[in-house]
Amino acid sequence: MVKVKTGIYVDKELWERFRKYAMSKGVKVSKLLEDAIRDELLEDALVDALVELAGSEDYKVDVSADRKA
Repeated sequence: MVKVKTGIYVDKELWERFRKYAMSKGVKVSKLLEDAIRDELLEDALVDALVELAGSEDYKVDVSADRKA
């Protein structure tokens, strides 16, 4: 896998909390960011596939994890 270096602007306090979180888990920040990006892309692909199966874009799909049953 080829890696690219990128630059982003993130809230300083949020970034520091994220770095501390990664350190506490023993995981590199870049690994956590890659996982988050993959999850987001997978969610989009899932919604697209469900819309295609439904046969219409009139359906609204909510795949948020914080939804209560």
